[in-house]
Amino acid sequence: MCAVPCSDGSVQLAMATSSGTLCVWDPWASREQWQGIDHDGAINAMCVLPDDREFIVTASQDRTVRVCSSNGALLTVIQLHHEGRLRPRRRVV
Repeated sequence: MCAVPCSDGSVQLAMATSSGTLCVWDPWASREQWQGIDHDGAINAMCVLPDDREFIVTASQDRTVRVCSSNGALLTVIQLHHEGRLRPRRRVV
C-alpha cells in the first residue's frame, strides 16, 4: 500500500493485489476511486513518484513495469527481458 498525494491536497491509498490489479481508494469516503493496471501476474512492487504529476509505478511477475497517473490512465508499459531473479552487482573497491 502507498499513499498517493493529489494536487488538490487530498490523499488516496494505492493497493496492489496478488492477481495483478491496482486499486486506488479514497480513505475519507471509504470508497474505491478506480481499479486498473491489470498485470498478467502478481504485483511485486509499487511506488509513487514524489512529484506534482502523481505517477504510480508497479512491477509484476509478468516482467513488466507499468506507469499510470493517479486517475488511472496507463501511461507506459516497460517489458523487462531478463531471466531469473535480478541480483545487485558487487562493487569492487
